[in-house]
Amino acid sequence: MWQRFGALFLLCGACLWRAIGACAAEVVVFDDGSPPIMYADPAGMARGIYPAIVTRAFERMNTPLEVRAWPFKRVIGALKTGQVGVGGLIFTREREKIADYSRPYITEVIRAYARPSAGRAADLKGLIVGVRRGWSYGSDFDAARARGDFLAMEFGLDQQGFEMLALGRIDRMLSTEWTAAVL
Repeated sequence: MWQRFGALFLLCGACLWRAIGACAAEVVVFDDGSPPIMYADPAGMARGIYPAIVTRAFERMNTPLEVRAWPFKRVIGALKTGQVGVGGLIFTREREKIADYSRPYITEVIRAYARPSAGRAADLKGLIVGVRRGWSYGSDFDAARARGDFLAMEFGLDQQGFEMLALGRIDRMLSTEWTAAVL
């Protein structure tokens, strides 16, 4: 069972670049754990829909590009230092202060998933909610989390959260429709 949580925009190059010349090489990093959107293949290379879109855009610009897949917290750390470009990053006011966003190239839908026996909750109040470590699910969600309306349990990968959901250790797992469909 799922409930619609909201649509979020993913933006190419939240730091494409602070200044393009700021990087010695054209490097764009992606989250390593959100298949089929963006993930690391067995060799650690970035794969998925977003890396394919960004790679094609750079090919059309005739600009050499290296794409990498890193854990999300490392992606955010690199964004803060301006070391690399970041592909597929949800816009937040906080991130806007340190990065230049392009136009959205895909809109994703985030849903709150639950076990079939859990019933449907009108909101997340009082629940244990699985989220990706370091992710933002929008300003309303972030504000509710800060107020303590629910307990957020962080996971490095959506798959870990879905496993905890199946075990009954969390009440809801937030994930994109595309990622949930392949897990």
